[in-house]
Amino acid sequence: MKNPIRVSLRRSYIVVAVCTSLLLFYAILKSTEDDVHWETENNILLIVVLTMNRPESLSRLLTSLANVHTSFVVDMHIEIDFIKDIRNQAEIDANSRCRKIAADFSWTSGKKTVRRRLKNVGLSLSWFEIPFSTNHQFVSILEDDMELSQNFFEFFIFLFQRGALDDSDVTGFCTHPGDWDINVHTQCAEEYSPILYLSPEPCNWGPIWKYREWEKFTSWVFLMKSRGELPFVPDHVAFEYNDFLMLGKDVQSSWVWRYNFEFGKTQVRYSFERCSFLVKELFLALNHKERGEHFAMEKEFLTDTMSLKFHLASLLHILRNTKLDPQPAPNYNLLSYRNYPRTLRRL
Repeated sequence: MKNPIRVSLRRSYIVVAVCTSLLLFYAILKSTEDDVHWETENNILLIVVLTMNRPESLSRLLTSLANVHTSFVVDMHIEIDFIKDIRNQAEIDANSRCRKIAADFSWTSGKKTVRRRLKNVGLSLSWFEIPFSTNHQFVSILEDDMELSQNFFEFFIFLFQRGALDDSDVTGFCTHPGDWDINVHTQCAEEYSPILYLSPEPCNWGPIWKYREWEKFTSWVFLMKSRGELPFVPDHVAFEYNDFLMLGKDVQSSWVWRYNFEFGKTQVRYSFERCSFLVKELFLALNHKERGEHFAMEKEFLTDTMSLKFHLASLLHILRNTKLDPQPAPNYNLLSYRNYPRTLRRL
């Protein structure tokens, strides 16, 4: 009767040893993953293009992307949502044209993938359900009415290599200049950059997220959704973001605003004219403000494509001797949920 017990004990030792080895292996693997040098040339940026039924807009955006100067490998993912009304033949045709444009587009700077949905999910989920985890350090999300400067990538890399995005509370960079709602007052103080500043305002037009920050954000979004919660904030800091939710607008900005508000996050934004660094604003990306989820009618302000054209080498020559520490957002602590009195945290 003793032998079977000894055998059983030996087997248990083996199981414990195997489990311990696996745990040690996982710890080593995780440590290795955390120590990866992300700035290698093959995984800096994934560009995600969102489209549905604007083939001319998609073609314009992809043409501008094809002209972007890159010295690194940059991958692309094109996400094609399906139309809402399957009885609308014009919409079906427009969606099919988007699919053909995406499939035919030649992307020589890296890998290209295309995903076409078989059911409409809407704009915000098209944002939230982009490829969740990749080996890229950053992800640029572009709706199809965007157009990019050919200098967009190299200017971003310049900021990245100079450490302008290093702060742990910074989620990324906005490629469209300025902000709209919060309108952060830049102090133009000498100790900070004359062109970069921090803002908690959501970037809808050409954000470049740190990929790990994007994963944290979308995990929080889906946790909120699983609880049936909407991202309302106190009225005095709501701007139009609570209104978007009450009107049922299918946009991601209300979610980003609540996330930034709750966790004290900001994005690096830029303006070349706010502190008179340049006489005229330069654009890395431009939104054509076409009719869609954001705008009921097409808008025509700030759509001068000449603002996308500038001589990058001359600009970088000046910036190499310019401070690039972003100016902090004044009084942002008053907006931050984590600094808000507990009695007023009921959302």
